[in-house]
Amino acid sequence: MPKHLQKVIDHYTPLVSENAPGYRLLDWSSRETQFLRFQMLALELRRQFGKKPFRLLDVGCGVAELAPYLKSLGFQFEYTGVDITPAMLREARRRNPDLDIRELDVFAEQSPLPAGSFEVTFCSGVFNLRQDNSLDFAQRGLHRLGELASTFAMANFLHKRASIQYSACCYFTPEELLPAVVDQFETIVRDSYLENDFSVLLFPKERT
Repeated sequence: MPKHLQKVIDHYTPLVSENAPGYRLLDWSSRETQFLRFQMLALELRRQFGKKPFRLLDVGCGVAELAPYLKSLGFQFEYTGVDITPAMLREARRRNPDLDIRELDVFAEQSPLPAGSFEVTFCSGVFNLRQDNSLDFAQRGLHRLGELASTFAMANFLHKRASIQYSACCYFTPEELLPAVVDQFETIVRDSYLENDFSVLLFPKERT
């Protein structure tokens, strides 16, 4: 197994517990900050789809808490969650037996999914863990998310302006990431919802 994938599995496996809230399993500081990131996605879903159904790919789904969150807001969607940590996937399936949850690395060198497989791709927290190739992984990963989405992709990242930073985490600026995607995608950056976070939205240029 590649070193960067093993690091992810080694980090998250000890956090998995049947009794812990989902945000703890994913190493988020609170449910409130987790849901603020979800809210950024929900705002764009409402703009793009209104009450129309859509297909959503949740990359690094953890225990798939995004699905019930969106259902509580009345969205109609077909959900697929993917992750690479076996223990997390087992817990996700236990908590959500009716959801489509798969063990899959969408950032593999050869994409395991065709381009445009989903209307929307969402990725929350996947790029937070520091790796030897963090910037390259984030740039390539963001591009892959855009390729898999026919309507829009969204990913969040930890911001370098954060007043508190942890050595195990990697922090970025939008200016570091956007050059990898601006040729193929229209981009929007949202960075006012949390001091230590920002989200990048990608829209295929052929839609404009």
